[in-house]
Amino acid sequence: MASSVQTGEYEQLAQHQCVTASEIVRHFGVWQDRAHDHPIYIVQNGQPDLVLGSVDMMQNGGDGAEPGVAPALAADDLLDLFSETVFLLDEALRISKSNASARRYFGCSEVALRGKTLAQALPKPFGTCLDQVAERVARCGSTECVEIELESGLERALAVTIAPVGGGLALVGENIAIREQRDRAVASLGALDSALAAMRGIAEVRINARGFVDAPTESFTAFIGHDAEMVRSVRFASLFDMGSRAGVNEAIETVFREAKSIGIAADLLADGTQTVPVRLGLAPLRRNLAVVGVKVVIALENLSGSGKPNAS
Repeated sequence: MASSVQTGEYEQLAQHQCVTASEIVRHFGVWQDRAHDHPIYIVQNGQPDLVLGSVDMMQNGGDGAEPGVAPALAADDLLDLFSETVFLLDEALRISKSNASARRYFGCSEVALRGKTLAQALPKPFGTCLDQVAERVARCGSTECVEIELESGLERALAVTIAPVGGGLALVGENIAIREQRDRAVASLGALDSALAAMRGIAEVRINARGFVDAPTESFTAFIGHDAEMVRSVRFASLFDMGSRAGVNEAIETVFREAKSIGIAADLLADGTQTVPVRLGLAPLRRNLAVVGVKVVIALENLSGSGKPNAS
């Protein structure tokens, strides 16, 4: 439930009354104790969005909140807000609660999980390993983090934090397979761009909705012979001969408008004076259904030459 706390009021709140969603999961016991004394504001995108409070506070305060503050959030609803997988264990180290992310990830219902140990509820040997770590955390009282691969070769892996909470434990799992896939993709794209830069006859770059270059790449700055600051300060079409600028601008606008890939020929300005014939391939960069940028691959019309755009 959203809070109606205004920005000015939020800025005056004490730091110990505000917490992010991820932080409250990892240290729920601490924030649970504080919620007995006063409302805890759960912050999203820099603003208070939800409130955690005690039952006594709700009963004694009528609607359970200070003026302008939403009622306290139920624990089950709070857990379901998180994209991480979350399990709460009771004193016997049996599952008392799970969130929607955990149930989706493991393909189990709340009823099927409740009352079982981790070894009973989760796939082997994953559940058995977590059961052993949970017993150690319960015995020693210290938080532990483990990384476990569920299925080799299928890129299903979790980084699980297990911490004491009240009389039981909380398990929070982050899907590190997604993070590893992202890191590999970023590394692969970086290596590809470096390889293009070594060729000097071909480059790639991203254009934003204003027609400017976003974060000039190594291959593109090597291709045109200008530093990144200069490239970042002018419109992409301005790097071309006057006779080509209208066509380049129209190509970019078409990709944004129609979300389709196109190719054109143009004359690039090399060293600000001479022109070099090039080919451009433009494709839409999508986020969900929206086109948020244009990826451009630029190559010399004649790659069998010197491989440098400023060659005479």
